Amino acid sequence: MKGTQTPSQLASALQASSGRISTVLSSLEKKGWVTRDIDPKDRRIIRVNLTDSGREQSHRMIEEMRSAICWIFSQMGERRTREFVDLVSEFTTYMSICHPGQPRPTAEQVREAFVERGKRVAEHMAAKRAEN
Repeated sequence: MKGTQTPSQLASALQASSGRISTVLSSLEKKGWVTRDIDPKDRRIIRVNLTDSGREQSHRMIEEMRSAICWIFSQMGERRTREFVDLVSEFTTYMSICHPGQPRPTAEQVREAFVERGKRVAEHMAAKRAEN
């Protein structure tokens, strides 16, 4: 979610009720992390914006999460971390083709998904090598 959002867009993106979003926004407003502004072109629309303070807090929280994840991986060790990452990658590949209420993917669809995954990994690795 980038840029200005309306409360209803936030509710939809977060799969939350508009009442819950309103409560959260009120709390964030009190902390000075967001503003709610009336759209000058359509006064029925309220725009939600991060403040500079909210942006800083967001960056701090992301850095704290990154630090925690790095610590966890250091505790797990390189071998187990690689196994974990490989398993998560495999799981997300299956999730990308297995949709609720639809027939399960065929063996061919599974093969195609993993071929695509392999291509994306190879492209990513080539880009990383080019950076260095």
